[in-house]
Amino acid sequence: MKKLLSAFTLMLATLLAYSTPAYAKGIPLYFGEQEEIHKIADVNLKGGEGEDLFIGYRTRGLYLLAGIYVTDEGYVLGVTADGNKYYPLPTRDELKAFQESGLLPEKLPEYSLSPLDYIFGYSLWLIALLGLLYYFMKKALVKRDH
Repeated sequence: MKKLLSAFTLMLATLLAYSTPAYAKGIPLYFGEQEEIHKIADVNLKGGEGEDLFIGYRTRGLYLLAGIYVTDEGYVLGVTADGNKYYPLPTRDELKAFQESGLLPEKLPEYSLSPLDYIFGYSLWLIALLGLLYYFMKKALVKRDH
């Protein structure tokens, strides 16, 4: 167990040491809660400040260099010019009125989280699993050689 804790500590220290150069090279490494807006389709509706909007969905995740979890937060109206800004989907009555006037699609487009959303969203667990597999395979090989 002591070796496993040492290996985990070494892995975490390595991740921290490489986080700044990785970020500088464009590899996203996050700390804390992050949200992302994913575009599905453009719509004819304008935002409160006259900005162009699109129908999309929002994901939220918790990160410690790599993903701990990701959740689907549902439909939003994203701002085309600013990928981080969005409006909540209108209430049921407003939504129906926008759909009847043609500003929003009659039926909201279906979506699902992509495999990459899940891979990045749970990447810390994948890294931990690979580390454990490496540790136990190495241990098994050392035992076999003796």
